Amino acid sequence: MAVPLTVDDWPVAPIRTARLVLRAPRARDREAFLDLGSDDEVNRHLGGGRDRAALDAELPEVPADRPGQFVLEHDGVFVGWVGLGRRDPSRPGAEHPDLELSYVTPRSAWGHGYATEAATAVLAWADAVLGEPVVVCTQVGNVRSRALAGRLGFTEVARLEEFGAEQWIGVRHPGVRRATPADATSMARVAEAAYTPYLERMDGLRPGPLDTDYDRAVADSEAWVVERDGAVVGYLLLVEEDDALLLDNVAVLPAHHGTGIGRALLTLAEGRAAALGQRWIRLYTHVTMTENQRLYERLGYVETHRAGEHGLERVFFAKPVAG
Repeated sequence: MAVPLTVDDWPVAPIRTARLVLRAPRARDREAFLDLGSDDEVNRHLGGGRDRAALDAELPEVPADRPGQFVLEHDGVFVGWVGLGRRDPSRPGAEHPDLELSYVTPRSAWGHGYATEAATAVLAWADAVLGEPVVVCTQVGNVRSRALAGRLGFTEVARLEEFGAEQWIGVRHPGVRRATPADATSMARVAEAAYTPYLERMDGLRPGPLDTDYDRAVADSEAWVVERDGAVVGYLLLVEEDDALLLDNVAVLPAHHGTGIGRALLTLAEGRAAALGQRWIRLYTHVTMTENQRLYERLGYVETHRAGEHGLERVFFAKPVAG
């Protein structure tokens, strides 16, 4: 159901992550693909496993032998497949981006985080080579797959009926990834550029993000960054609370204001709240940051109260999390 990619210089050199090697498929992978395709449990949300003999009759000598398809190996052992392709335009959801991520791992590889590690690497490759939004489609009932999509930065854009079941479609924009400790300095630089202009209207009080310890923030919260041309231009900090997901901090370099990065990060925050099973997402801003307040109201946030906190007069907002 996918149209092959057109990619220059394929196959690429193997991509190496902390534990895995991602490489183009080879003839020796055929038995592993037969095992994957005929396993009922692996394919429970894909209509069930295929008859092995029928699959054997039609599977080419080198399975998935096309650009954007990667076999995953751990210590030389096959542990799955991750691929990118173009969605068939005749499928439902054609109004969304057509570059689609797919992934399948054998039961023996479940629970080790291999799919997350591999898909993160493939998305980074796609950002560099293609620079396009990517979608993922999975059954609403496939809780594991939706959780993985959330960890990868996909946010829900649609639900639709296909293959006799309700499907979930998420989108991820290029350059969005989880922050690492190496990003802390860049995040502080973004905060400095984004929040320093507010100092004058705040009568010399310093916005909280100017004094945040970003090394600790990356370690203690769910931190995301947006890159453009290899540089961090925006970030998002999320903190899970008992009754809500707190959007603790979001900032974008002023030179990138108006490009949709801020809204994409806010949408990502809502998607993460839904993936974590939270019913509410909360945030706050300083009383003088009126343009932020107007933006939050346009996006469906409702002011809940105002209060002083850490010497700053803040406006608190909340929004129910969809579905």
